[in-house]
Amino acid sequence: MFPRKFFAAVSLICLLVFIFVSLGAGISSAAGITALNVAILPPVNTDKYADAKVIGIIQAKIARHFRYPYYEVLAPDKVCNAVSLLGSASEGKQKYYDEEFMRSVSQKLSADIVVVAELARVRSYMYTRRLGGDTYEKTEVVLHCYTYSVKDGKYNKVTVRSYNFDTVGVFSGLNTIVPDLTDKMLEKIPYRTIPEES
Repeated sequence: MFPRKFFAAVSLICLLVFIFVSLGAGISSAAGITALNVAILPPVNTDKYADAKVIGIIQAKIARHFRYPYYEVLAPDKVCNAVSLLGSASEGKQKYYDEEFMRSVSQKLSADIVVVAELARVRSYMYTRRLGGDTYEKTEVVLHCYTYSVKDGKYNKVTVRSYNFDTVGVFSGLNTIVPDLTDKMLEKIPYRTIPEES
C-alpha cells in the first residue's frame, strides 16, 4: 500500500502536466503559427543498395526533423500516390529530385516544401589481417538531399559524405554511419526543426 501523500503528489504532477500541455497548445494556436505542409518523397536509391532498413532510417530521420506545430508532414501513402501518378505521366523521364518534378508534386499535394533524399553511393568492404588479426570494415556513403520551397521558389541540393575505416564492432557499420550522416545532412538543409522566424 502506498501512502496518501504519494497519490496526492502523483495527482498534482499529472494535473500540472495537463495544464502545461493545454496552455502550450493554446499559446501555439494563439500565436498564429501556421504549419507548413511538407511532402517527403521516397528516397532515391541510385546505388541500388539492398538493405531496406538503411533506407528506412533516412526516411524516418527526415520525417522527425519536420515537427508540429511548425510543419505538417503529409501522409506517406498520399505522397507515394502522387509520385507514382506524376512519374507515370512523365514516362519515367524525370527523376524525383528534378526541380520540375518537385514543383509538380508541390502543386498536386498543395505542399509548401518538398524534400527527397538520394542514397547516391554505398560501399562496404571487410578486411581481415592474417594470423588471427582484427577484422576491419571500410565504408563509404554519399547522401544528397534536395528541397523545393513554394514560398520563394528555391530549389536546393545538399551533399554529405562519410568515409570510415575501423575495426568491426558494435559501433561500426552502416547502421551507425547512416543515422549520423543523415543528421549532418539535415543540419545543412535550409529548414530548421524550429524555424528562425518563430
